[in-house]
Amino acid sequence: MLKALSLKGRLLWAFLTVSAFVVVVGAMGILAVFRVATIYDHVAEINLGNAITLNRMSSAAAEIRVATNRLGHAGRSDEERATLRKAIATAEAAYVKADAHYQTIEFVPGEAERYQQVVKAWEKLIASSNAIAKLSEAPGHANYQEIVIRLGDEYRTAAVHYGEAINELIAFQDAEAAKWGASAGSNRDLFSMALTIVAIVGVLLAILLGVVISMRLSRSLQTIAGDLDAAAEQTLSASGQVSSSSQSLAEGASEQAASLEETSATLEQISSMTKQNAEHTAQVERLAQEARDSARKGGDAMTRMEERITAIKDSSDKTAKIIKTIDEIAFQTNLLALNAAVEAARAGDAGRGFAVVAEEVRNLAQRSAAAAKDTSALIEESQGRAQQGVEVSAEVKVLLDEILRSVESVNDLVQEVTAASREQSKGVDQITIAVSQMDQVTQSNASAAEQNAAASEELSSQAALLSTTVGQLVSIVMGGNSAGTAATDTAPVATRHTALATRRIAPPKELRPAKAPNGKPAARPASSKPRQLRERILSDLQEDAGDAPEEFRDFGEADFK
Repeated sequence: MLKALSLKGRLLWAFLTVSAFVVVVGAMGILAVFRVATIYDHVAEINLGNAITLNRMSSAAAEIRVATNRLGHAGRSDEERATLRKAIATAEAAYVKADAHYQTIEFVPGEAERYQQVVKAWEKLIASSNAIAKLSEAPGHANYQEIVIRLGDEYRTAAVHYGEAINELIAFQDAEAAKWGASAGSNRDLFSMALTIVAIVGVLLAILLGVVISMRLSRSLQTIAGDLDAAAEQTLSASGQVSSSSQSLAEGASEQAASLEETSATLEQISSMTKQNAEHTAQVERLAQEARDSARKGGDAMTRMEERITAIKDSSDKTAKIIKTIDEIAFQTNLLALNAAVEAARAGDAGRGFAVVAEEVRNLAQRSAAAAKDTSALIEESQGRAQQGVEVSAEVKVLLDEILRSVESVNDLVQEVTAASREQSKGVDQITIAVSQMDQVTQSNASAAEQNAAASEELSSQAALLSTTVGQLVSIVMGGNSAGTAATDTAPVATRHTALATRRIAPPKELRPAKAPNGKPAARPASSKPRQLRERILSDLQEDAGDAPEEFRDFGEADFK
């Protein structure tokens, strides 16, 4: 497949292949970030939200248990018992509110069953607590014995069952968070390995393509260079024969014919070079325009990427604030648990069970604070990386702006060169028309070139071989289907130069120099006008070529002899 492509096509194919690997690496990186972000969003919105709500429910239940146990103290006055009943009602309202919020979050498999156990245990606990509170409304200590019995039997059992149910649900939420965290780690490791493998394969493929393409081009160019060298030697030998046979005829040409022929040859070379220069500058202008458009598009794309990275950084900042709030809530919960433990210690044996529950609540608060601290560290690291991304994208945008300005300057210069080449081409065309009209006068000299036909045919055959070889070289540079076109295009050039050489050989009889009385040709007049004209044209051409590309500056006087 590569043999049918042009040089530009081969290089473009290699670059596109490497670029495809770069695109794959970038896409995989974006996918990895998206997957990990989705997992952490689930942890923050569902697992962490559920844990906070459960802590609120547990705290409200703990307040109810504390107030209910205090109702069983014999030394409480009616006012103190009323205050405790009010505390129970307030805590119950807080629990109901937290429970309603918990139900708004979508349940995961296995969560609903555990939640139903908590609901049942809560109904028994609050029913028993309300019953005790109802008994405490009697004045004095009328129902004290019944309250103590309920606290030691029915209420204690309900409290234990509720603690077991709520702890099981909290443990389930902790396990869910750990599972999602492990999933994020495995996704990160998987994508890191995949990105490394793709990057290594891309580098190896780029090296392989470079070696293969360079070796093939080198071998092809060496072969064609050898063929060109052999054809050039044969062409030189044949042209020497033509030059030797035509020398005696060329000496009799008049100054007018010589001047016309040299001017015609010079103008043909100038016209060919000027047109080629104009075509190349037009191509350069188009490529410069494409480069400018590409640089502008790259700048726009970099601006959009910078905006996206800034948005990611803002999201990380907001998440950090939320984590800080969670940490403060955990700290407050820890303080409440500590106070509850102190109150339980004051209650003695009656508050020993509650002290155990308060200690568990405190442990849960400490674990929540540790998790919030770890999450905050990860978010701070993400913030730093996002800031680095913003800085790098800003630097790349500045570089793209500089490239765009340079491309625009080059485009302006190319447009000026193109305009000058067009004006030069118009002037050369006008001169060529004038010389063509003069050349019509010398067409009658073609009959005198028959004696050189044999040598010219040999020269033509060698020129055809050289043209074929040049066509092969063009096919390598321009593509596999350009060989026939190149040979067809170069054949008229060889024919034109052959015809021009035959026209130089034999001037008409009326323009030949007269013979001297001794029968020998008379001496030529010592006129230097034709050579002066040729030197002036060559000087103008070289001045114009000073602004042309490097490959057009190698023409000299020897090319027009």
